[in-house]
Amino acid sequence: MNVAKILDRLREVEYVNAIFLVVNGAQVKATATLEYVLSQLSAFFPKGTMSNFFVVWTHIPSPLHKSFPVDNMAKALGFYPRPENEWYLVNPSCLYKRASPEQLADPKTIEFFVEEYTRVSVQALKVYEIIAKMKPIHTRHFIELAEKKENIEIQIYKGTTILKESMQKKKEMEELRDSLGKKGLQKKAFSDFQLTRTIKKKVPVKTEYHNTICAECNSNCHIRCGLTETMEKGHNIFRDCTAMGGSDVCRVCGHSYREHYHWRSKFEEQVTTESYVDENMKTQFDEADSNEKKFALAIEVLTNKAQELEKKLIVVLENLTQALQEYQSLTLGYNYKMIIEKQRNYVKQMLETYPNQANSLKESLIDFEHRLELLANTTVVIIPPDVTPVPHLPPFPDTTSDEISILQRVLNNIRKKIFG
Repeated sequence: MNVAKILDRLREVEYVNAIFLVVNGAQVKATATLEYVLSQLSAFFPKGTMSNFFVVWTHIPSPLHKSFPVDNMAKALGFYPRPENEWYLVNPSCLYKRASPEQLADPKTIEFFVEEYTRVSVQALKVYEIIAKMKPIHTRHFIELAEKKENIEIQIYKGTTILKESMQKKKEMEELRDSLGKKGLQKKAFSDFQLTRTIKKKVPVKTEYHNTICAECNSNCHIRCGLTETMEKGHNIFRDCTAMGGSDVCRVCGHSYREHYHWRSKFEEQVTTESYVDENMKTQFDEADSNEKKFALAIEVLTNKAQELEKKLIVVLENLTQALQEYQSLTLGYNYKMIIEKQRNYVKQMLETYPNQANSLKESLIDFEHRLELLANTTVVIIPPDVTPVPHLPPFPDTTSDEISILQRVLNNIRKKIFG
């Protein structure tokens, strides 16, 4: 499913009358892949679209024949579809194509097709009648929700970057504590702690178009990628990207195509100067007459840096909280935590299916855990979806005499076209 393509189409029209989800009702299992797709789709449903949302169950004639686990679908979507907005379809045209000439010559077969086309025609008329009476939804609501989601992604990226840097500082402090008093580390400790150093950081900048980005090194491998935009990292489509040059390895960054993804942002380098110690602390460090004192000062510097990162993280969490609140105020009832959870479950399934890609997939799992950790530290109230099933209502009202007249003409045409 290409969410970006759907959004591009929405930008071309002003209103939407209905949203249809076509599902194989005979399917007995909702896979992690399907739940991931449903969660990505429902993430763009604004408030007020519930009555305009329909599910067409194919391959089954009624709710009694449904094998699909509806509860799983409701949890993935974030809501239960309204029973009156569910339709069941067994396409008679498919059966007709499979029928042999001998079967089509049988009067019972002819009567069967007449009944089936009658049933489908009734459904089609009712669907049209219901949609025609619906209040249309302005597409700006979908676009606005997509923009809010993009803002969340940017804040999450900033937050996970700070989390990783903070974890690295803590690791360095543990190493210093373990090595305290070791003579061989004294020179390294002295060279690592200077007054300032210049650091190049990559920061995301929004673009009007999608780009091919490397998840391993954040390289802008192909600005304005000409491929059809996909939301799936490592999709086979990236093999055809110009950056790959016909191989499985990117000519720009040197990493596998499986590490690449599409994003409507690009990375730009930002040069900053980072201070580690002030003049007074540098003097104390130079004058320290013991390894213990030097290491203690080094740990103090790392501790101060960790505290700076915590302050930055607080700001990011505040911005993320605001972005989540704005998003949830517009969405149909879904919350962002569940979107991340479905993505994580999808990666877990991929890990079981493709063990040869374990390294990159495990890194993705760690990234999703960092994302969930960030969300858990926001002050936004996570609203669980209402997935309480409601009783099924009769799918259609009685057919009127006018509709019967219309159907009769339709069926006469069908008889002439199929049976002569």
